[in-house]
Formats: sequence, structure tokens, C-alpha cells
Amino acid sequence: MRESTLWRADAERALARPGTVVAVVVDVRGSAFRREGARLFVWPEGDWAGNISGGCLEPDVAMLAEEVRRSGRALTRRYNLAEDEMWGLGLGCGGDVEVLIEPFRAEMYRLMLSAPEGGVRVRLLPEDGAGGADGAHGGSGPDGRSGAGGAPDEAWWTPADAGGLPAELARAAAARYRRGLPGTERAGGRRVFFDVVLPPRRLVVCGAGHDSLPLVDLAAAAGFSVIVVDPRPAYAHAGRFPRAAAIECGEAAEVLPRLGLGPRDAVVIQHHHKRRDQDALAAALRTRVGYIGQLGPRSRTQEMLAAIGGPPPEREPRLRSPVGLDLGAESPEQLAVSIVGELLAWANGHPAGFLRDRRGPIHLAPGAVDAGGEAV
Repeated sequence: MRESTLWRADAERALARPGTVVAVVVDVRGSAFRREGARLFVWPEGDWAGNISGGCLEPDVAMLAEEVRRSGRALTRRYNLAEDEMWGLGLGCGGDVEVLIEPFRAEMYRLMLSAPEGGVRVRLLPEDGAGGADGAHGGSGPDGRSGAGGAPDEAWWTPADAGGLPAELARAAAARYRRGLPGTERAGGRRVFFDVVLPPRRLVVCGAGHDSLPLVDLAAAAGFSVIVVDPRPAYAHAGRFPRAAAIECGEAAEVLPRLGLGPRDAVVIQHHHKRRDQDALAAALRTRVGYIGQLGPRSRTQEMLAAIGGPPPEREPRLRSPVGLDLGAESPEQLAVSIVGELLAWANGHPAGFLRDRRGPIHLAPGAVDAGGEAV
């Protein structure tokens, strides 16, 4: 989930740690563990946070980060992940990944973190270094500039402000933003990485009972910005939900309308109290939220919909009732896995089936096209 809260926490840490180096996946061809936009923050001490692969690339990138830290110059490296071609480790992912490794640019990351609607970092990539797989390429200098006349090598585009970009780059940034898809393409005569940054997806959990504890923790770990809503002060407090981004002590029917929920946000209702569930369901249906999960039997939800004059479930595609994937889950922890699994499938545009049944790269949503032009 590219709009995850997780990289944001690492970026906030980097703002207070001079000497941090950031590695970003800028181009993927074929199958790879992470896609474009994945980040690794390498701290001045040499350890790191985040990931750009399943653990196979991080040690090499961390060593290259030391070179970047010493020189102040960005570089790129392309890795061929085919079986036995990667240092004889037998990784076998079969893909081809290009990584941009650069000094952490605090000013740009502040823009990326603070934009309420997100935006696109437009980053020119080095032209020199077409030297093939596993080759390190030179990049921009310590002043963050490259090209003729020392022109800036990056800009920040938002829906409200093109940032003075040439028309071709602005159009490409807008198209990438609408699709929510980072990637590299040739524009304006240069290879350009369009680093799409979207606000974190919010998950509103209505009900702070015992089964909400693992749901909030797991959803936060998966990258959602979680808001807990419950009218009971003994339940709705930070000590009970330390990983929640916010806690609202009040009735969901009163809280949901003022949260400004949109199509990228989700609501899960599990008060275990029919009136509260019914009121929360009615309020959620009146918002623009993209996912509404209702815990409990389908017949119970149908009764509540009839009582509030709502549409039948088959006519409301946002409604997931019963909520979650069919895992045979019973305990609160298992239910949390089931619900978060369905939330991730919805957020990523995947069907939530068995990976063994997929054809093509497993990390691309069905119908997508990877950087190499391979359709899924």
C-alpha cells in the first residue's frame, strides 16, 4: 500500500537525523518484492528502516549509502534478480529493479509530508550510466542540481500547483497522480521518476471493545491511519489503543459526518450493540467513504438496513457484510487478520484470492501494466 503511514514515520525521524540517506525504487521490470516508490532510510550509524526488497538488496544498498554520504552525490543502481545471477544467492525473483540512492532532502520531504492532498515529486534521474544490470551510476551533486546550467533536478507538483514545471512534465505528473502509480518514464527529453505521494488511508473503527484491540494494532502495522470511535470514556482512550492515530469519544453517528471521509477511506463497525451499529451504518452510508465493513451475520445487517431505509447489500458495493475474508476466523486476532486482509485487497485493487492462482506479476493489480509493458 503506497499511501502507507509507515514510510512517513521514518521520514519524520530522518528530519532530525542529519546524514540520512534514502534509497527509493524507481523502476521495476517483471516480478519483484517491492514496487516503485518503496523506500529504505539508511541512518548515519549504518542501520536502516523500511525495505525495498525481501531483505536481499538492503545490505548492498546500505554499503552504497556510505558512498553517497561521503560524496554527497546521488547514484542509481540496477539489480537483476534472476536466479543465481545475484551474487550466486539464488534469489529467483526474476525481475529487474533500479534504485535511486541519495542524500535525504529535508525540504522536499517536508513538502511531501505536509501536503493534505498529496502530490508528486518529479525527480530527474542521471543520464550517465547506461551500463546495464548491477551497475552504479553517477548522479546529481551535493547541491541537489544537475544538467545544463545547474538546473534543479527535482520539483514538487500538487493538484493545485504545477510548481513551474514544463507542460509535458506537469501532464505526466497529473496522470500519475490520478492513477496513484509512481514510476519512471521519459519526459522532456530526460528519464524522470514520478514519486507519487498520497495521504494515508484512514480506517475508522467504530467500537472500542476487546476485538478492536488487535484490529487497530494490525491495521496500523499495515499502514492505515486508524481512528477509534466509541462513546465510552473507559474504552476510548490512548492507553487502550496506543497505535491509533486518533481517538474520538462520542457516538459514531455524530463523529463520522465531521471526519471528511472520502473514497480512499474505510469504516469498520463493530460495537456489538445493535442501535449503535445501526446508527453508525446509517451515518457511514451518508458519507463518501469507499469501504464500509459491518461485523456480524448478514441477516442482522439486512435488518438494520431495512430499519434505516438503506439499500439492500447487493446494491451497495461499498458495504462488506459480513466484513472480512473467508478464513474461518474465530478469535479476535484471527478476525483482525481477516478484516485487514480484505482492507488491503480493497486498497490495492486486488481480488484477495490465492497467489497460486495468479497469472503474471503478483504485486501488480489485475489489469495493470508494469514498467516493461507486461500486462497482468
